[in-house]
Amino acid sequence: MFERDNQDMLKHYETTLDKVRTAEKSLLEISELQTLLVNNLEMQSVHIDQLVADSFKTAENIGGGNTQLKKAAQRASPARYTFFAASGLCLFLIVWDLVF
Repeated sequence: MFERDNQDMLKHYETTLDKVRTAEKSLLEISELQTLLVNNLEMQSVHIDQLVADSFKTAENIGGGNTQLKKAAQRASPARYTFFAASGLCLFLIVWDLVF
């Protein structure tokens, strides 16, 4: 009887030990997943910071571009005068050809 009690107790301890090993394995897996998650979150944070910096630079560039466009629209453009002169000359030549 004492031997049977020892066997039962041994089985109980082996079962408990198996459960502890399973729990330890699960905790290790959870720890690895948490480490992976932290690393991914750090990378995403770096990327988000870069995106924010890029968006500020883009906003500055757009603002500067708009300022340059306003200045360009306000001053007389030689290309515009060249276009009107060439168009006038072509129109004159077409009319001249039709009349004479």
